[in-house]
Amino acid sequence: MMITDQINLTGTTPLLGEPEFVDLNEAYSPDLRKRFAEAARKIDMVLHEGIYAGVLGPQYETPAEVRMLQKLG
Repeated sequence: MMITDQINLTGTTPLLGEPEFVDLNEAYSPDLRKRFAEAARKIDMVLHEGIYAGVLGPQYETPAEVRMLQKLG
């Protein structure tokens, strides 16, 4: 699966405390994603795309959280 974007549900960020603004508009390079998709097509690989949802853990999500993630797709 090729990750196209992410949703951070951990309640924190590695960028916390950094003085400069980090633009995450294209966190996953469009060029690299295009090259990856082309490589997958060349070998007839079915390539799914999706959004990574990061949760804190280590426990499993509650039923309500699972339903939320399912509704988000």
